[in-house]
Amino acid sequence: MERLHPFPRRLHHRHTVNVTKIILALVLLSLPAPARSTTSSDLPSWYMDDLDFKPVEVQPWVYERPLSAFADSEADLQRAIDVGVQILHTGGGPIYWPLRRDDPGSGMPVEAAARLRKFVAAAHLHDMKIVVSGQPSGVTLELIKAHPEWLMRREEDPNFDDKIRRDPAHHPEFCLNSPFGDYYIECLAEIMKDYGADGFSFDGNYIRGLCLCPACKQQYKAETGNTIPLKIDLKEVAYRTYELWAQQKQEQWHRRVSERLRQVNPAAGLLSWTTSAGRYMQLLDNPPPMSQRMNLLLDTPLMEWWFDEYHRGATIISSFGPAYLLAVSGHRVAGAQPYCMSHGNPYDQTSFPPHELMAEGMLALANGVVCPPYLGWPQFKTADLMKEMKRRAPWLVRAKQEPWAALLVSDRTRQFYGLDQIDRRYLAYVFGMFRAAQEEHLPVSVISEWELRPELLSKYKVLLLPNAACLSDVQARTIRDYVKAGGGLVASGETSRFDALGRERPDFALGDLFGVSFQGPLKGKSERGGLDQNFAAGINSEQYFRDRTDIATISWSKDAVTNRTLVDDARLRELVPGDSGTFKGPMFRVSVPRTPMQLGALVQADGTTQAVPAAILGAQGSGRVVYLAAGLDHAYYSYSYPYQRRFLARAIQWAAAQPYAVTVEAPMCIQAGYFRQRDARGERLVIHLFNEITSNAQHSQMDTAVPHREEFVPVGGIRLRLTDLPVSRIHLEPDGTDLQPSSSGTQQVVEIPPLPLHTMVVVELRKK
Repeated sequence: MERLHPFPRRLHHRHTVNVTKIILALVLLSLPAPARSTTSSDLPSWYMDDLDFKPVEVQPWVYERPLSAFADSEADLQRAIDVGVQILHTGGGPIYWPLRRDDPGSGMPVEAAARLRKFVAAAHLHDMKIVVSGQPSGVTLELIKAHPEWLMRREEDPNFDDKIRRDPAHHPEFCLNSPFGDYYIECLAEIMKDYGADGFSFDGNYIRGLCLCPACKQQYKAETGNTIPLKIDLKEVAYRTYELWAQQKQEQWHRRVSERLRQVNPAAGLLSWTTSAGRYMQLLDNPPPMSQRMNLLLDTPLMEWWFDEYHRGATIISSFGPAYLLAVSGHRVAGAQPYCMSHGNPYDQTSFPPHELMAEGMLALANGVVCPPYLGWPQFKTADLMKEMKRRAPWLVRAKQEPWAALLVSDRTRQFYGLDQIDRRYLAYVFGMFRAAQEEHLPVSVISEWELRPELLSKYKVLLLPNAACLSDVQARTIRDYVKAGGGLVASGETSRFDALGRERPDFALGDLFGVSFQGPLKGKSERGGLDQNFAAGINSEQYFRDRTDIATISWSKDAVTNRTLVDDARLRELVPGDSGTFKGPMFRVSVPRTPMQLGALVQADGTTQAVPAAILGAQGSGRVVYLAAGLDHAYYSYSYPYQRRFLARAIQWAAAQPYAVTVEAPMCIQAGYFRQRDARGERLVIHLFNEITSNAQHSQMDTAVPHREEFVPVGGIRLRLTDLPVSRIHLEPDGTDLQPSSSGTQQVVEIPPLPLHTMVVVELRKK
């Protein structure tokens, strides 16, 4: 799919901010707020709202077993036994036809059946749970010939059935909405009963954009009153509505699978591949192969975790992937499997440095997910990785991410607002906000739309909405109530300007919290030209001008803003001594802030004569709100300056009102993950510290750069400050080293030895 660039591409020249023009601009912007839309409806009546959607209960054995791996051969099986794997994923056989209940002579091929029985017996002998992976791995031609009407259809074709019968080897997938869906479930139930498997995973069962099979047409008409649109067009509400229906049907099928398998084996689990986690390629998929909340119907969603150049392996996205995966699991259990590839095309494993696999495994743990490697790659020291994870396992079991700041990833915004520009229109905002929080070591949990629930939001001090453009009326009301009750809010861009189906509202649904009205995009008016000839000789001038649009001056001088809380910061002053800086990113024009909101920063686009609000802040009810009309979060990912990180961090900290009890002071290359664990031994905080240094970073061409970590570079100067915590013991794991804190008032400070790659600071807490 061609990905278009959403912003005009013109050369911009720097301008200084004129205070007289600022005052004039603010007067011109002081317009009454447009009336809130009363015609924009909520989601269709047949669609189950997130507040009514119930996840499956994760099987207890899934929580208790953080050591999982994939194995194909008998040598892999022995490796799994040797390193103490607790959950083993292995291949099964194809979906057969007919069911054995209808024909006792049916079933899986003899060789596949014998292999599966052997693996199950060996796994259970060594107290391993076994998951049959990759279902469906194919179906028989007899089934295709018998029921071509069960196959997916991309277009209307009256000769479809005849074509399939003549050439059954070339066919689309079966549609789960057809009778095949129930047949498939019964086949899985037979396999579980016959072979004693503990669970299944799927590599398929995805939405393919459009299906016009007889079952889908009949059900869509009966359930929605409409006919299925004949083409994929995300710009049309009719197609978006169909997407919601297709996603809901997919969810219903997976729920039926789980319920049926648990009838066969009450402890049955679905530990399956997901396509709606943090893999960059899948974040760009539109329409998506599955809904975000589909992951809540899995005991463990699993992500193929790629680090090649196409998946931006050398960027913040590598860390965002598992953080988002944990979010779509409902902050329960999730797994990221790193792929041992040095580059994406050609797919090549021969040049992958083994140390990189260890780094990726520890990065997964630091972001709260398990890391199941493929044991068929022994050359990459997968056994060493399993041994290191085993040493850390006692502090992984049922450890829950600490709630302080929640960063929403809005899947409907990604789909219905991002369209064919998802990376620039939406993801850049998310990545920038996530990056700033991570580099400042703030405890930020990524959350999904399903978690916009009063009982879950109330745990967090602050909610981050990086350009969450598409919010339903129900979600907007939930956020409003959360803030009024004392929650903090940081929002940017066009947050709440569109409803759940991407239909434009005349103003922000959360405009009462932002204290401003939307007045349109803000663009500079600079013209091309002015390049030095020596400079121009060394660049692609067309690309240069495309990449340098939307440049502005952002400022917060004392005589221009009414509240300097966000910029009253020593580190920010070091980065921007003159109370103004260069900004490059999306900007939106809004009205003068209404009381109680105040002006925190201004932005003046190059080629324009007016400075307009860039940041607005103030108290709302018992909570605090920061709204960023200038996309500082987007800019910090796409064209970053260090001051943007401090500005975003200050916004988050101020809106939260109350700091987290643990402060990590460390270089920005150190990632911190905050978790709490309660068990029979007591209660403790587990703070993961991960050293992400790539010692040869930025030495290669950036558009092909991938992590090729091959050595440790220990980092010192790390300390933790603990405030008002009933500490009984602090120790480093997995080595068991006790740390002795120093005390200062209500704080305890502990120095961390130089960190090679990964450690856990375990803070044991006394009962209060």
